[in-house]
Amino acid sequence: MKILFAASEAAPFAKTGGLADVAGSLPPALAKLGHDVSVVMPRYRHVDVAAWKLKQVASFTVPVGTWQERCDVLRGKMGKVTVYFINKDIYFDRPELYGTALADYPDNAERFIFFRAPFRSSASPSACGPTSCTAMTGRPVWSHCI
Repeated sequence: MKILFAASEAAPFAKTGGLADVAGSLPPALAKLGHDVSVVMPRYRHVDVAAWKLKQVASFTVPVGTWQERCDVLRGKMGKVTVYFINKDIYFDRPELYGTALADYPDNAERFIFFRAPFRSSASPSACGPTSCTAMTGRPVWSHCI
């Protein structure tokens, strides 16, 4: 089965709490069981492109409110798991993931609407066959957004 996890954070790339632990450990466990597992998450400032050997694999436009934003998709590996990073500096090139010690970033809703937009309609298991689906270029057979 092809499984795509969409998460705002996943260890070891970005972590503020338990979500990152689950999104970083469950996909490799499912891959060990023979599933084709991918993770997609924002590429935050501290995710080092060179260190993780990330390569750009796609660019596309995402609807945000009444306008469109263009973004790049980078791909890397975490063992047997393919990890896709949504790369958009105006949303994710910041010192912290969600805000400073004083307050959340005021545009967090917009940032994560942007991140979520490509996956809104991708949860249908019948969207496409298992061989024609690829993360970021088609619809996954099943997705789990956390």
